[in-house]
Amino acid sequence: MKIKKEFKLGLLLITLISVTIMTSGCSVKVDKAKEETVSNFETPIKAYFEGKEKGDLEIYERAYPDFYIDEMNISENAMKETKRRMENQYGENFKITYEITKEKDIEGDYLSTVQEYIKLKYKENIKVSEGKELKIKQIIKGTKGEANPSITLRVYKMNDEWKVYDISLPSMESYVRNNK
Repeated sequence: MKIKKEFKLGLLLITLISVTIMTSGCSVKVDKAKEETVSNFETPIKAYFEGKEKGDLEIYERAYPDFYIDEMNISENAMKETKRRMENQYGENFKITYEITKEKDIEGDYLSTVQEYIKLKYKENIKVSEGKELKIKQIIKGTKGEANPSITLRVYKMNDEWKVYDISLPSMESYVRNNK
């Protein structure tokens, strides 16, 4: 009788441990999903730097909204030339990483202005729901040298997709005022 009780307790303990392990594995996945959602604004930043590092226009353009790409007027040759200059300065296998040193939310009237500007200038009906101004420290390292220049980029969530759109807010406000 005592053996059966210990056996049942052992089975119960194994079952509880198994359920605990399976549950903790699920919660980790949920946490990673939450983390992924929170840092989505970095997706275009990653494309920006990857495209710049590789001299790849297609990757670089993923950082920007489609309506803005033509206006940027960047060619594949220009991207390759930029990469060549960086190779001359930093070495052939230079790497670019980055660190976001400051993050400021863009809210309220500014988001409305961005949305109105896009509608007036590009004839696009885009919903702009969030924005961030990011101070970014670039870390460029190669065999010939390294540098840590800082830049400021603005990213907006446009139709549920984060994109770099780095037009100054005062310029957009002025355009909207003059073109309504």
